[in-house]
Order: sequence, then structure tokens, then C-alpha cells
Amino acid sequence: PSTNPIFKLPQADGSSGQALVTNGSGALSFASVSNTQGNLIVTRSVNADISGGSSYDFTLPANCYKVDFVGHNIRMSASGTPSFQVGTTAGMITSGGKYNYTEVGYGSNNQGRYQTANNEIRFGYYNLNASSDTGEVFATFESSSAANMWVFNIDAHRRTQAGYLKAAGALDLSGNNLTTIRFYGWAGVNFASGRYSFTAYSTS
Repeated sequence: PSTNPIFKLPQADGSSGQALVTNGSGALSFASVSNTQGNLIVTRSVNADISGGSSYDFTLPANCYKVDFVGHNIRMSASGTPSFQVGTTAGMITSGGKYNYTEVGYGSNNQGRYQTANNEIRFGYYNLNASSDTGEVFATFESSSAANMWVFNIDAHRRTQAGYLKAAGALDLSGNNLTTIRFYGWAGVNFASGRYSFTAYSTS
């Protein structure tokens, strides 16, 4: 540098893993530097074919804070609705206080928001009509600062017969942490074909 600054090096080496830091006045020393961002681990399931089953579960890794879902070329074996269910440390929520992502996302009623009724997400207000109808689903489940408080955003496109759904809301998990997200055919209707993937983001 043109100013020819003088830096004072420490008299001894630091410990393993320490870094050389400055006091802003030219005195250098060794110190431990913490990683405030933490480690980001991405766990992605295999981008799998839907093989005619009725449900596909994804188990969240430890310290998961976000899950992305993509369903492509989704077809049902009969007139039915692709849906999501969630599971917690208390088990899968399969009856009673379920989480209903249904039909239109906005309006004067409760459609598209949390309900204690059937758990479903419909493609643009209609069921998929067997294998002649096709759609896509994009969903994100994301944690707030509290481990057991999650929100969801869901976009569904009914491609063969035009339709669209946008749903967003909160998951009330009754104080239990989210452990499982299930993609399934509501009312026992199996999937006919398609592909799906889950991607989980964790800090450890």
C-alpha cells in the first residue's frame, strides 16, 4: 500500500482453527471465529415416479425449517383429489382436527384455509377426472421462529381442463413439531401416474 502501514504480528502461534484478526489499529492476534449462519444441509428425496399408490410420505430431517414439494403430470385412477396430510410427534393427523387445503384460496367462506374437516387440495375447484385429466402441484411448508409453528403456500394447476388454486395458511400443530408430510389421494382414490419430489432444508 502507498501508506506503508505497519502491522504488529502476535508473538506466538494460535490454536488449531483460530484466525488472524485485527483490532483496527494494526495489532493482529489469533482468535476463534464463530459461524453465526450455521451449516445448511439440503436433503432431497429421489425424484420418484408415482406408481399407483394411495400415499407417499416424506419424513423431515432433524432441525428442518422448510420443505418444498413438486408434483408433475399428476393423474388419478378415478375422479379424485390430490391432497396433503401432515404428521407430528404425536402421529399422523388422519381424522378430527385435520388440515384442509381445499378448492378456492380466497372468498367469504373457509375454503382454502384451516378447517377441522376433510383434508384435501383440489385442482381449480374440481377433482381430477381419472387419467384423462392432468395437473401440477407446487407447495412450500415453512417454519416460523417457533419449531411447532408452520405455514404453507400451495399452487395447483389443472392443466387438461383449465383450473388454478392458490392456498396459503398456518398449521396449528397443537404444540407438536412437524415430522411428516404426506401426499395422498383423498377419499381413497389412488394415483394413476406422475412424478413427485420433496426437498427439505435443515440447519444441521
